[in-house]
Amino acid sequence: MRRSVGTLLLNEQRLTEDLHMLLPLHKDMCLVYGPDGEETAEAADALARIRLALADAGRAPREHLER
Repeated sequence: MRRSVGTLLLNEQRLTEDLHMLLPLHKDMCLVYGPDGEETAEAADALARIRLALADAGRAPREHLER
């Protein structure tokens, strides 16, 4: 469910909200599927794209830019 909401937020360019949704999801996915799991990698990719977009816009808090 959280991944679906994250996808909707990403499509709506609501990047800060999406970041707050996907960070805990990614952490949970690492525990369940492992850091190399396919779904975990998809979440990590989405987080990387969000971080880049926020950094380009100058809108990301520093702690969200670091991995």
